[in-house]
Amino acid sequence: MKKLVEKSLNKHALAAIWKLCSNTIKGYLTKGEFFVFLNIVEEYKKTEKIINVLSSETKELIKKIDSVTVKKENVRESIRATSILDASQPFLK
Repeated sequence: MKKLVEKSLNKHALAAIWKLCSNTIKGYLTKGEFFVFLNIVEEYKKTEKIINVLSSETKELIKKIDSVTVKKENVRESIRATSILDASQPFLK
């Protein structure tokens, strides 16, 4: 976040964009909200205008991004399954 501020981005604009995007847990951004936040910041840098409300399409995009979560347990199971399969291959012995 410091990099965004250091690059001559108005702190008040940054706070307004953060507040606009922070809908799930006030003060924090989910992955989807952060993605939208970064895009709005980039747009602000070009136009120096901030939108007032997120469109329904943008809200749906946030939900889609946030719904793609990977649980640690699933990753570990995948790694274990891959390791077992790979260990059974003759060329890896």
